[in-house]
Amino acid sequence: MDASLVVSYLLAVAGTAVVWWTLWQMKAVLIHRKAGTTAMLKLFAAHNASRARKLCAAAPMSFFTAVGAAIDAALASKSRDPVTLAAAIDPAFAAKAHEVAANWRRLLERGLLGAILVFGGVGLALSNDLVPLPLYIAGGFAALFAGWLALRRGAMADSLEGARLEILPVLVTSIVESPPRETPAADAPAPPRPSRAPAETAAPRAALPDAPSGPSLRAGVCPLCAHATIMRVEGTVDPRFYKLVCRGCGYAQEFADLARLDA
Repeated sequence: MDASLVVSYLLAVAGTAVVWWTLWQMKAVLIHRKAGTTAMLKLFAAHNASRARKLCAAAPMSFFTAVGAAIDAALASKSRDPVTLAAAIDPAFAAKAHEVAANWRRLLERGLLGAILVFGGVGLALSNDLVPLPLYIAGGFAALFAGWLALRRGAMADSLEGARLEILPVLVTSIVESPPRETPAADAPAPPRPSRAPAETAAPRAALPDAPSGPSLRAGVCPLCAHATIMRVEGTVDPRFYKLVCRGCGYAQEFADLARLDA
C-alpha cells in the first residue's frame, strides 16, 4: 500500500468521524417542529408554564431553548399585561434564537468539513486510478450527508420563526388568562391552650344570693320568694346540723341542733 492510499484512508476515516459526530449533534437539537409546537401549545392551554419550562430545558440548543428564555422573561416580569409581557418576551426570545441559530450554523460548517475530508480522500485515490471499496462506501455516505445538509440547512431558522409566530402569542395569552395564584396566608399563632386551674383556684359555682338580714327560713316563709313550703334536710355528714330548703326557689340555710350539740 503506497503512501497516497494511506493518506486517502486517513482523510476518509477522519471525515466520516466528523460527519457522524455532527449528525448525532444535529439530531439532538433538531426537534420535530410540528410535534414540539403541539406539545408546547397544550401545556400553555393548561396554564402550565412551569412544566413547559422543564420541557424546554430537556432540549438544549433547539428552538425550545429560545422558547424557554421567553418563558423565563414572562415569569420574571410578574405582569399580566399583554403589552408588558410582549416587551419582555420578544428581546429574550430574539437573543436566545440568535445563539441557537449560530450553533446550527457551526454544525453545518463542521458537517460540510467532514464531507470535504471524505471527498478529498476519495479524490486522492482516484488520482492514482485505485479506489478501494471502503472509500467508495465512505464517499457515498458523505455525498448523502451533504445532500441532507443542503435540504435541512434552513430547518432551525424555520423552527425559530414558527415558534415566534405560533408559540409566543399563546404564551402571552396563557399568562394573561391564567387564574391568579393564591398567596398562602401567614400561619396564625396557635391560641394558648387553657391550663387547668388548681382545685383551690377553680372558679366557685354560682351561689344563691345572700339572704337578707332579717327573717330566716325558720319563720316558715322564704325571705327571697315568699314561698311557704319549707323542707328540712338532716345533715348526712354531721347529724348535729340540718338544713332548711325552700321548695320554691331552692334557697337553703344551715342551722345547728343545739340539743345535739350539748349532748
